[in-house]
Amino acid sequence: MELQYKAYEFYKRICENYGMEALNFHHFIKNVTESQLMEFCKNAQ
Repeated sequence: MELQYKAYEFYKRICENYGMEALNFHHFIKNVTESQLMEFCKNAQ
């Protein structure tokens, strides 16, 4: 689950940078694909 939290935190930062409202964690996890999750995690480091 830590992987999902890291990806979500990175996603929220991206949304903030573009002035967009982020989905809540539940909707993010429900809709993110495995490949998107891996990309978020790679970029979060």
